[in-house]
Amino acid sequence: MSFLLILSTLLVTTSAQTEADALLKWKESLYQSDALASWSTRNSTSHCSWFGITCDPAGNVVQISLQSSSINGTLDYLNFSSFPNLVSLNLSDNMLQGSIPSSISNLSKLNSLDLGTNSFGNFVPPEIGDLSELVYLSLFKNNLVGPVPSQLSRLSKVRHFDLGHNHLNNTEYSNFSAISSVLYLSLFMNNLTGFFPQFILKCTNLTYLDLSQNAFSGPIPDSLANLSMLRELHLGTNNFIGGIPSVLSSISDLRVLELGDNSLGGPLPSSLSQLKFLERLDVTNAGINSTIPPELSVCTNLNYIHLAFNQLSVLVSV
Repeated sequence: MSFLLILSTLLVTTSAQTEADALLKWKESLYQSDALASWSTRNSTSHCSWFGITCDPAGNVVQISLQSSSINGTLDYLNFSSFPNLVSLNLSDNMLQGSIPSSISNLSKLNSLDLGTNSFGNFVPPEIGDLSELVYLSLFKNNLVGPVPSQLSRLSKVRHFDLGHNHLNNTEYSNFSAISSVLYLSLFMNNLTGFFPQFILKCTNLTYLDLSQNAFSGPIPDSLANLSMLRELHLGTNNFIGGIPSVLSSISDLRVLELGDNSLGGPLPSSLSQLKFLERLDVTNAGINSTIPPELSVCTNLNYIHLAFNQLSVLVSV
């Protein structure tokens, strides 16, 4: 056996042992880990057969998939640097708490990170912005506070970006760059304030945008029409004013338009009838004062329309 082959075998064995040791150390720190019963050196010669672990042909861990596994604890004792080949980390829908460690940025090959539906607190680590291969990011439904780090806008490959259902606030959007790759962007149900974030208006590949249930103010910008790929637009339950921009009718693929619970005022634009694919329209409690445009009758795909708590009337032909 050649020296290089022996060295290669030793390196693979050492890497596998490092990964297994890191997983076992984290397991020992958890309060609840019944789902991880197979994580034991007594049960298998390879950690690649453990629950939730996927390895590549060389025996390197490439996926950790432990969603909905009733895991209770923190990430404090998970040594991310032990997993240089990890491409997917899914710990969603568990009982994890504490802070998201900044050392998560050591997962340099990661393309999918899902920590949603847990109880993580403290700040969103700006170091997540160093995960240059990231395509999918979800921190949905945690207890995260503070600003959305502008460093996250460096994620040039991200397509799914979900920080919804947290307690984020005090964000300075002028430091953000456009994320041209993003298709799905949700900041739903936080405590975000200020005018409509300008960087979003440059994310021209967006198909889904949810800024609802925040405290955004000012007018809905006409330049929102630049997001011509949008299929769903959720801006409800904010403090937007200044009417419904008629230019929204130029977003021809729009299926869902939710603007309710704002202080928009003005008329319900008849130009919305140009949205031939519109399925859901919600402008409830938005201060709208006009007749209901009869032109909306041509929106034959419209199966939900909510106009309550406005000052609307129906034009009756005699």
